[in-house]
Amino acid sequence: MGKEMNFAPAELYVLAGAAGVTDIFGLPNRDVIILLDEECVTKATTSLKEKGLLTSENGITPAAFQMIELLKGYENCHEYTRINNLLIGFLKEDKDRVAVLTEIEPNKKYEIDYIPKPDVYFSLLTRIPFLLREPREIEDTFFSKRMTEAEQQTFEEKDLSNKDVIAIETYTRPRSNRGGKWECFLYFTEGEDFVQIDVERNRYDWVSLYAVNKKLYDVLKMPYKKLIDPRQFSLGGIQ
Repeated sequence: MGKEMNFAPAELYVLAGAAGVTDIFGLPNRDVIILLDEECVTKATTSLKEKGLLTSENGITPAAFQMIELLKGYENCHEYTRINNLLIGFLKEDKDRVAVLTEIEPNKKYEIDYIPKPDVYFSLLTRIPFLLREPREIEDTFFSKRMTEAEQQTFEEKDLSNKDVIAIETYTRPRSNRGGKWECFLYFTEGEDFVQIDVERNRYDWVSLYAVNKKLYDVLKMPYKKLIDPRQFSLGGIQ
């Protein structure tokens, strides 16, 4: 991928507004942004001109048109997955690629990409070192195992701020005949062991590295192949 451009939420709303989009999943509310800064639209328009996405007469460039279509597709998604700072929208007309809104600085700076699903996974390998661990022999003997009450209590009191954590949230929009659905799982290591927390059910499990990788593949809607070694791939995708 080429050099990425960062965008303030107001800039993304200005672009999306050309397609009639007034809400963007994962961004601060548009009305709140305007309430906090009445000049935000003017500032965003000026910035988009400097980035070459709008002409001096406020016309839309070809690059801006592509972004507008991507933002429209992203907001029209029925299902989303958030993996740490990556907000992933599953496009209705594309089963191989996804729209990814990357949170560079919460509420302030974002990137928007249209990339193959595997690139999302491979990008995580550069951020979460434990995904590249060699599976231990014991991990062939189990997939997941529930913690004892004593073990769970220990982890409930543990500070995770200094650990590499994969936080996975999945969200399905409500339909006319059913409500929406939200799930959240946390993954991290304790020594050589892997831990999974099902936040909604308050369930703590010991899991294998295979279980961690399968969860990532599942939430990206990709078929999981246990024998694949991610280290054989070049790391592309999101930088």
